Formats: sequence, structure tokens, C-alpha cells
Amino acid sequence: MSQRTDQRRSEILQAAATCFIRRGFHQTSMKEVCAEAKLSPGLVYHYFESKEQIIQAIAQQAHRATGSLMAELETLPTLRLALARLAERLTHWLAQNGEARLYIEASVEASRNPSVRATFRAADDAFVTSFRLLLDAATHRGELPRDLDTELLAALIGICLDGIILNTAIQETLPLSSDVLQQLLERFVGLS
Repeated sequence: MSQRTDQRRSEILQAAATCFIRRGFHQTSMKEVCAEAKLSPGLVYHYFESKEQIIQAIAQQAHRATGSLMAELETLPTLRLALARLAERLTHWLAQNGEARLYIEASVEASRNPSVRATFRAADDAFVTSFRLLLDAATHRGELPRDLDTELLAALIGICLDGIILNTAIQETLPLSSDVLQQLLERFVGLS
């Protein structure tokens, strides 16, 4: 894809995200997405054949962003630093207007839509695998006990983070600071 194509697709996805945050996936029409993007329907349909394709693209964007974050965390020398960075990035993301609601909308859509579900499952699996690798590396460095079930712990961390996102969407406020989230994660994994 050309840079112009990428830019246009990004503009459409941002406009759609704004609409989805405001009204939800199913209540938002393509006409509203076009109006928000300030583009003609023909141009929007040139880049995305349907609202479902837009939803799928938003889910794929989130998957790529999570993958980039996990790759960054793997470069840090200690688990404590990785958890601090994770807490910092997550609280920053949650503080952005509507991101938690968009994530919940996408999660609900994943429960109905097989292609979005597949993207979410791939993202969850990738997160658990990456987080397990972080925990395994910490175990090898002596930061965590050797008998720790890192696969189960990584899955539980993912579920915990989903819960924090859900709570943020419902409460419409960030329930905890980066420091508190870091302390929670450290205790959860058993760092002293």
C-alpha cells in the first residue's frame, strides 16, 4: 500500500472509531462514518467494502499495537521494568477519550462475529505467549520462583487487564494510577 492509501485508511478508521465510541458498532451507520471522515461514501467504500471490514481493521490495529508493546517489554532487563512500562502504557491508553469503550465494543462484536473473534483470539494468544516469555525470562534470572505456572499466570494477567479496561469503560474514569497498577501487577506475579 502507498503512504497515501495508508493515510486515508487511517483517517477512515479514526472517524469510524469516533463514531463507534459515540454510538456503538451496530447503531453507527456508514453514512455517519463518511460524515465524520468528511469523505464521500464512494471514497470510503473504495477503502473498505463494509462496516464489518472497518471493525475488523480496528481489531487488527489493536492486535498490532499490543504486539509492538509486548516486543518492547521483552527488551527490558527486568520484569519490574516491564511491568512498570506495561502499567504506564495501559493507563495512558485508558486515559484517552473513549478507548476503553471502543475496546469493549470490539470485544462484544468478537462474541458475535467470527472474523473479529479470530482476530481477538489471535491477539489474546499472542499476549499470553509474550507475557509467558516475560515471566519465563524473569524466572531464569531468579526474579520469580522456578515452579511458577507461567502459562496460567500470563492468562490470568490478561483477564485482569480486560477487567480493568471494562471497569474503566463503565465508570468512565481511570480506576487506578500507573503506579498502583504496577504494584498490583507486581503482587499478582509474586515480585517482592
